[in-house]
Amino acid sequence: MKLKAALLYKLRFNLRSDLIFLAFFLLFGTAFPLMGVFISHTKVTVQSELLLPSVIFMIIAATIGIGLDFKLFIQCGLSRKNIFLASVFANFLSILGFSLVLIGLEKLFHLLSISNFKLGFVGVSAYTDGKFWATWLLLTVILFLANGLGFVAGMVLQRFDGAIRVLIGLGAFAIPLLLVILVQLLSVSQKAQIITRLGKLVGVTSQGLQLLPLVLTVLTITLILLVLVYLMNRHREIKRINA
Repeated sequence: MKLKAALLYKLRFNLRSDLIFLAFFLLFGTAFPLMGVFISHTKVTVQSELLLPSVIFMIIAATIGIGLDFKLFIQCGLSRKNIFLASVFANFLSILGFSLVLIGLEKLFHLLSISNFKLGFVGVSAYTDGKFWATWLLLTVILFLANGLGFVAGMVLQRFDGAIRVLIGLGAFAIPLLLVILVQLLSVSQKAQIITRLGKLVGVTSQGLQLLPLVLTVLTITLILLVLVYLMNRHREIKRINA
């Protein structure tokens, strides 16, 4: 199988997955809330969030997809390097289009001006001021980061079994908890310095929220995740069907 054929296959697969997610979101994230608003005649504004469900979807889809891609493409004679490239490039291109669709949905419901119902992205507008290109950029890098997290999770699930998976999962939860405990042991000035530095990494400055530092931080983390996935993919084992 050629890299181009694998890329096209993966793009078609991603398109079907994205359409299924959007169908479920339109049903549960918009149709049902709107029905509740109209039936109850409530004066309370109901807000539906686009970003968090999309991030969760990207993590789950990448976790499942990275395993399916390897099993299929390795049987078709594709090298590990090309399997990695096909998965990364196809997912990135899919995310570019998926982000456009999400922005389109948000704009559509804004134009409809439905009373007591809002559809949007929590936190994104604070960085982008509603500007199209900035919103598209931020959504794309955030969803690509979620994709990278899913890749790592999928590789761990494929590479390790049983108790090792549990230990890795516990370690993933334990590290943030340990960091929080260590921060609490620091002095007030040290805590302030850490908060300031972390704020700068995500674009929180005295002049307000800055988009570029946040984008660079997210891209850096994503790159680290992809390098980790690439290294794990190079030494990935081919398991038997009943393994």
